[in-house]
Amino acid sequence: MSESPIRVSISDSFQVDGIAIYIGLSYGQGDIRAMHISDDGGLSPVMERVDPAVISNPTIRLSSDFALALRDALNRYYGDTYDDRALRADYKEERRRTDKLTDAIIELARNAYPPQLSRIPD
Repeated sequence: MSESPIRVSISDSFQVDGIAIYIGLSYGQGDIRAMHISDDGGLSPVMERVDPAVISNPTIRLSSDFALALRDALNRYYGDTYDDRALRADYKEERRRTDKLTDAIIELARNAYPPQLSRIPD
């Protein structure tokens, strides 16, 4: 399976107090085409050949508020956990299961320990 030519890069954008998103296609060394939103509102994005040694304009700039809303929407759409509280709850549940398993292993070790030997320390 060949590697996709699609490339996406995100960097800080101080102009909008947010991020700059670069979307493009790379067809090999020196053949890079950057996507730019056209003047008609983006109904037909323009793919412009760019020099890889020169920083081009981003495809889009988003303020932090819009960028976070986009992230959340993409995570919901693709099924990822986007809520830190949900992720924390998952970690807490996993910790509970791990503690229960550890307690069971310790209890098995205590029961298997010969009675004539000293007690396993807690």
